[in-house]
Amino acid sequence: MLHHLASGTGPAVVLLHAFPVDSTLWTPQRTALAGAGYRAITPDLPGFGGSAQAGAVPSLDVMADEVAGLMDVLGVREAVVGGLSMGGYVAMAMLRRHPQRVSRLVLADTKATADTPEAAAN
Repeated sequence: MLHHLASGTGPAVVLLHAFPVDSTLWTPQRTALAGAGYRAITPDLPGFGGSAQAGAVPSLDVMADEVAGLMDVLGVREAVVGGLSMGGYVAMAMLRRHPQRVSRLVLADTKATADTPEAAAN
């Protein structure tokens, strides 16, 4: 299971962090959302923070599946899923692979096209 931080109760909001940070990026937003009546969940994506890498090769699809698995463990059927930069790529993979789990999508500082070979190598 992915390491995660969670605050609050109510409708779920899952926020996915950018590369190369972890879920602590979202601490102010998690606190504000909890205060506004939401259940804010901020996982460390595989290979970041307290979460072990899933598989030999990092994959956005595997990351999306891991987030869906965390939602299963937490009893969250659907959530607003938001992602920043790399987290946006994972959020879009969630929408593609687990559309029934995403009630709304929030994308910040990300893009819907594949990285250049140079960016992917990084």
